[in-house]
Amino acid sequence: MAEPSITAQVAALQKMSVAMLRKRWLDVFGEPTRQRHRRFLIKRLAAAIQNDTGPKLTAEEETKVEEYRAMLRQMPPEKWFPGKQCRPRRKPKKPPQRRELTPGNVVTKMHDGQEIAVTVREDGFEWQGQVYRSLSAVAKEVTGTTWNGWRWFGLDKKGSRK
Repeated sequence: MAEPSITAQVAALQKMSVAMLRKRWLDVFGEPTRQRHRRFLIKRLAAAIQNDTGPKLTAEEETKVEEYRAMLRQMPPEKWFPGKQCRPRRKPKKPPQRRELTPGNVVTKMHDGQEIAVTVREDGFEWQGQVYRSLSAVAKEVTGTTWNGWRWFGLDKKGSRK
């Protein structure tokens, strides 16, 4: 009796239980598996079945393939396909611009009918006599929730009002 086709063998894997797949694994690989993930077992068994039933290379062809692999490992990818243009590499992202406010400036915002005036200092931001490390800390103190201070105060990346 002829062996079923590769397609039939792979289709049969889909109908097997995990226990049956593990038994088939033992038959194909010659060693038991601790794996119980059904899709993984099917995928690996299907690949093994396809590799086993395909045409085999001679020893001379295997040697030649290994020589080509060694050449490719040493060659930069741009030279793999002469004449073929490589995709241009992405430009590296620019570092974010440092946003600075000049010490002595006052940043204001109306919140719940109250004007919030924050003085910019060398060592942070002063509001109601207390110094905070960031505008976000001031915004959190005022609102009770976490905010991006620059956004909450309406400052754009250049430090001016929107």
